[in-house]
Amino acid sequence: MTVPAVGANSALVLGYETTYGVAAEATDGRKVGFNSESIKGSQALIDNPTLSGDPNPRDAARGKIDAAGSMVVVPNLSTAVLLSQAGLGTLGSADHTTYWTHTTSIGAGALPSFTIEKEIAFADASKFATILGCVVDSFKISGKQDGFLQFDLGWVGAEAVTALADTSAFTTPDDWTDELQFEGMQLAAADVKLGGSAIDSLLEFSISVSNNVYKDHYVMGGAGKRVSAPRGRAKVEVTVKGILTDTTLYALLVAGTPIALDMTWNIGTNQSLQIIVPRMTPDLTTPSIDGDGPLMLDAKFTASKDSGAGTAIKLVTNNNIADTKYAVAA
Repeated sequence: MTVPAVGANSALVLGYETTYGVAAEATDGRKVGFNSESIKGSQALIDNPTLSGDPNPRDAARGKIDAAGSMVVVPNLSTAVLLSQAGLGTLGSADHTTYWTHTTSIGAGALPSFTIEKEIAFADASKFATILGCVVDSFKISGKQDGFLQFDLGWVGAEAVTALADTSAFTTPDDWTDELQFEGMQLAAADVKLGGSAIDSLLEFSISVSNNVYKDHYVMGGAGKRVSAPRGRAKVEVTVKGILTDTTLYALLVAGTPIALDMTWNIGTNQSLQIIVPRMTPDLTTPSIDGDGPLMLDAKFTASKDSGAGTAIKLVTNNNIADTKYAVAA
């Protein structure tokens, strides 16, 4: 019986591109663990409207080349920096000799583009599929009181290489698949803050970042390939779900003034991830009574740039990975 290729034996490698849509250097790969992905290439056919004396259709024309899809990842100490940089765009790092602090945020400049390679593990030998010019259009962070933190990234690419390669384009990529991951039990009560103070009524949260990437940069004579994928004005939305044990959460919402969300996952000494949304304005939300159980409140916020932080959202990761690993190889 023929054994199919299975996802459990598959892998993803990401490499920073120097030029949009041009393959990353062979020495520039980072292997990441993932839950699922759906990034693939496409090229639609354009119907031929010509009338030629009988009702048979005539040959269609090739349309624009596209590549797009999602990637779901449980971030770890290494990939939290890589993927949040991909999703937000700006990275600043500080060397503390024994560890590094990496801060990713929304800032001026283009989003980094990546070459993404998939290893498809057939029974006899692996094959490798490549997508070029991958930029993050949407970035969602979600978590709750238990279980793993999750990153959902929506990618837009320049093109997918249609031929499957026999060997990887990356030589000895950094393997970041087995690093320590972030999960709910690493959150201390004092490290879940809303409005500047610890709050003990939150059950889950999500942060959605839209980069509003312009996807229609195609030119005549460009062979149908996307030329670039520049970002537009970002939009950051936050939702939290809380249980009403007192009026603390409700009071923050009905006040209508901007507040901050600040959460820190601690794995160990100098091994942590902090997510900060420094200025977010709540939608007015009142509670409902849905049954005989505890009363819940789903709160929605719209984030904006905080003048002190210089961004609408930032992630601060402490790990032992040097800043050179989060840039194009020198």
